[in-house]
Amino acid sequence: MGLKNVKRLLRLTWRKSPVVVRSSFVITTIILITITNLTIFSINYRQENFHSELKLRAESLLNTISFVAADAIERKDPLLLETIALDLKSNNLVVAAQVYDREGININNKLKNVPETKTNPIQNIVYRHNENDFVRQLLNTKKTIFLWQVDRLLAAKAIVRKDTTIGAISISLP
Repeated sequence: MGLKNVKRLLRLTWRKSPVVVRSSFVITTIILITITNLTIFSINYRQENFHSELKLRAESLLNTISFVAADAIERKDPLLLETIALDLKSNNLVVAAQVYDREGININNKLKNVPETKTNPIQNIVYRHNENDFVRQLLNTKKTIFLWQVDRLLAAKAIVRKDTTIGAISISLP
């Protein structure tokens, strides 16, 4: 049986079916379409709310951390910065935290004597001094940068003291 024959049979069956069956089918289809649209709208709305709440949480954490980190950067105390990052991770506030100095060097890596070229787990890119576009962009703006990844939010902000950028911080929230 060809496709044309199937279409013709369906048309004949539809025409010969009682009005109650046709109207039930149409109403059921309309209800299914309406429920599908409402479900999609609801999921979209909840996702937008979740994103905005996560951004607010990230902004608040960045403001708090950058205040403390500014003192540690000015005192050249990478151990305090490492302690802050570890405390944030151990309290499940962030998945990862990185602090950069004014040249864009990852201070956490400097503390561990990690070579300049290293894979940065936050951004899944090759980290190289002064070649990281993300860090360069971060150091040149006073705005908070948000990057949505598949399963997390990367939020970053320059650390500014007396109108001078002294470093940057990035956190990754689940």
